[in-house]
Amino acid sequence: TIPGLLTDIASLLKKQVFLFLACLLCTFFSLEAQKLSLGTFKPLALEKKVQIELDYTESTIDNCLYDDFVALEKNWDNGFTEICQKFVKEANKELLGQLVLSLSAESDYKLVLKVQKVLYNGRTFATLSLYNKSGEVIGFANKIIGRGGTFGSKINLMGDASEKMGESVGKFLKKQLK
Repeated sequence: TIPGLLTDIASLLKKQVFLFLACLLCTFFSLEAQKLSLGTFKPLALEKKVQIELDYTESTIDNCLYDDFVALEKNWDNGFTEICQKFVKEANKELLGQLVLSLSAESDYKLVLKVQKVLYNGRTFATLSLYNKSGEVIGFANKIIGRGGTFGSKINLMGDASEKMGESVGKFLKKQLK
């Protein structure tokens, strides 16, 4: 009957709306998780230049342990330098001179981007920690993600992701400096 059919359609629509809202809510919370920050990055507001270190040593790269990847990748030393330079260039572009990140600067604080995983397309997952002179972590940001590229060598794809992470970290730090 038509009234029974309408009741079934209404019930189905209610379920779909409920599922849509549940998905929307989950998406909202997952986006918020990417902004997770513990401690503080505020001391950087008093600094002009701070050292940044990119650490891949405990990561997996395309399902290989770091040491295995480095043994297979003949151009790692040059590639790693290029990856670091791309990261710093993009981060500093976002910071607009409020703070300058440097691979070699001596400062009271040190930022460490610890890479956890690199996927086949270069997509990279990392965390960011701020250390004081005593070596204590005083700030921590989780889920720093760099989207990889589509063409090129593994190092090229990792470089693409490094640029995206640099941009993301620059924006994050800029907000923290306010």
